Formats: sequence, structure tokens, C-alpha cells
Amino acid sequence: QKAMTTVTSTMAHQRMPSLHRYLDTNFSVASDLHLLPEKCYDSEKHLIVPKMVGAGCGASLALPAIYNKVISLTSKSSSPSDVNVVYLGTASYDREDRFEAQTKGFKDAGCKIYKLNISEDDTVPEHSKMRQIIVDWADVVICSGGNTLYALIRWKELGVNLLLKEAAEKGVVLCGGSAGCVCWFSDIHTDSLRPDSVKNPPKGMTPEEIANWHYERITGLGFVHALCVPHYDVAQSNGKKRAEDSDRLVLDNPELACIGIDEKAALVVVGDHVSCVSGDGGKSMCYKKYVANLQSERLTEMPIRPDTEPIFLDDLLSVPKQ
Repeated sequence: QKAMTTVTSTMAHQRMPSLHRYLDTNFSVASDLHLLPEKCYDSEKHLIVPKMVGAGCGASLALPAIYNKVISLTSKSSSPSDVNVVYLGTASYDREDRFEAQTKGFKDAGCKIYKLNISEDDTVPEHSKMRQIIVDWADVVICSGGNTLYALIRWKELGVNLLLKEAAEKGVVLCGGSAGCVCWFSDIHTDSLRPDSVKNPPKGMTPEEIANWHYERITGLGFVHALCVPHYDVAQSNGKKRAEDSDRLVLDNPELACIGIDEKAALVVVGDHVSCVSGDGGKSMCYKKYVANLQSERLTEMPIRPDTEPIFLDDLLSVPKQ
């Protein structure tokens, strides 16, 4: 374990030339959530934990419909100035500009915000302090967009993954966009191997070099057992549309439902129910994609519209047996 930690730490703070070796790492921590009855059910005995809001793009956390939805899921929704928000910018290497952009709406609403910097060893608090911040103080945890694989490695190295699990069990709202959305799922369609996505990218890369990468499948923390695809309605620097490229992963894993999330939409999970929030008046939405017939490689895609009633999570995740 010490050797692993040393390699990870070196990798995490340089150019991460060895990210490839972590593609098959199991980052799941949420398969055995310990749900407390007094925290996990409402007055009508509906399961309300975990609570998650995942947007298709990190910047979409600043859209009123999305950040207001996050605030509404806390126990302090009637008094936003009492809502405590922890910002984990690990995936974006604790960049200040990302922090300002993704917390602006919460600041405007009057929420208290704590920026927890852990991408550099010299800024990491004691574990007991991190637990106090994430588990005891937070009503909301925002995870930034950026390099998902890097964030998952770093959280596992520092034990933050288990603190996020504990926070979820207490009913803390887990949210974020892009990397901060997909990290909560069991399986992820990721761009973490983009050459310009590392902390210190090589200088002088040509456009061809920047575009020379492929999407990969990695595991996430596992709060929702599905393959999540952010930025579903766009292509990224390799020129490949996320919605189209994810088809191959769905066909390779027919037992999994695929959840696509447009950049200006967010998937909302509250216990055993799921809904969609649109940040642009209903144009953007979420999608369920699954294998309808494996032999003919036929896929079915169903929209999850923002103007519909919540659906059961089990219904969303169910797929035909092949």
C-alpha cells in the first residue's frame, strides 16, 4: 500500500504519465450504504437518501434552475443563508477560476462556502478536519468538473471517498457537473486521458496532438449503478460526439443502463426516485440508453424530460436481459 501511495502521489502532482494504469481500478465505495431510518425516510416513508444532482457540464452549476434545485434538497431550503456548501475542486486541481464559476449561484443565494483544497500535499488538512468539514458541517458537497480519474485516485489516496460515502448516508446533497457528476456513478464515460487535461500539460502541443485521444470507461464511487455520459449533446476536442461514442460502451456492457446528460441539464436522484432539471428552459434534458437487441446491436434511447414526474430509480436502471 505504501508503494502504491508513493507512486500515486508522484503521479498526481506531476504530469500524470501513468494515468493509464488506473483505468481498471475499482473506485466503488457505495455498494453497502448504511442508511439510518431517521435520516433516510420522509414522513411518508419514502426513501430520500442518497441525494444527488449531476449536471452535464461544470459551468451549469451556476444556472439558477440547477443550483436552486440543489438548495431545495437540503434541510435548510427555506433559509439559504444557513446552507453550508463544501467545494471539492480536486478534478480541476483546485483552480480558483473554476471555483468562482461553479459556486457563484450559491454565493448569490447567500450560502456559506468552504473551499477544500486537496490536490497539493501541503494544503491537505488532517483527516479529522476533513471529516468535520465534509461529514459534520456540509449540507452540500460540490465536486468540480475536470479530470475525473485524477480526482478518484486522489480521493482514494486520502480517504476522501469514504468521507463522501459517510456524508451521503447522512443526507448531504452530492452534486457537481461533468467530472463532478459522473463520479457518483458506478461506471463513467470519461475524457480523463485528454493530453490537455493533466495538471501540467506539455507545452507547444499541436491541434492534432490535442485531438489525439479516446474516451475510456472507468469506475466511479457507485452511488448509482449505471454508465453516466456527461456533455451528452456535444463533441469534445477529439471531435467525437459523446452520445455517439458511448454506444460502443453500451453494447459492450448490455447489463448496464446508460444515462446521458446534456450540458445544461442535471439528473436529480432523491433516494429511490429520479427526475431531470433543465437549466435552459427545457431544451436540455437527460436520456436513458440501453441495448434493445444485442444480436442486431440495436440500441434504444429514451428522453428523461424536465417537465415529467419523478420516476423510480429501479425503473430507470432496468434493462432487458440479453
